[in-house]
Amino acid sequence: MLHRAWVHRSLLRRGVHQNGKLQNFWNKYGRLTFEPIYRCAASDLQEWEQIFIDTLKPTFNILKVAYSSHGYKHGPDALAKIKKHSKERGADQLKPFQFKKGKENFMKKGKFAACHKATSKPIKATKAGCQTRVFKSVGSAARMFGVDSNTVAYRAKGRIASDFKGWAFSYA
Repeated sequence: MLHRAWVHRSLLRRGVHQNGKLQNFWNKYGRLTFEPIYRCAASDLQEWEQIFIDTLKPTFNILKVAYSSHGYKHGPDALAKIKKHSKERGADQLKPFQFKKGKENFMKKGKFAACHKATSKPIKATKAGCQTRVFKSVGSAARMFGVDSNTVAYRAKGRIASDFKGWAFSYA
């Protein structure tokens, strides 16, 4: 059995799958069959998945971009839940975990904590051999492209071989 299908099935059985449509279908009808529709090299997987998303428009696929949540809009119920949980947590609950009593907040005014400076590596982004940009960290590159930091980090480490919208990432 494919690992990806095993993960989906495991989450569905436990009732915690992140895709509400798929989880509701599983809860109502039970078993699902996961079968590969095309076999390709791992380096071509993202490209082919995007082609199939665009052409087949699968019912249960809630993300429109392969390997990215770019463009996904939360529904009103989800937004209300997020708002409620953030109010419940509140600043009072989070503060003790962020800074020790009496210490300065290094994230104010563009300063970074010493540990961040020591561990961050510059990232170089190159587009089709013509444009090159260097970012101070994975996080700053991710913010610029509007993606999760793992999207940039995995490509810089070579775990995902494909480019992101024509941009190739590497550690500078």
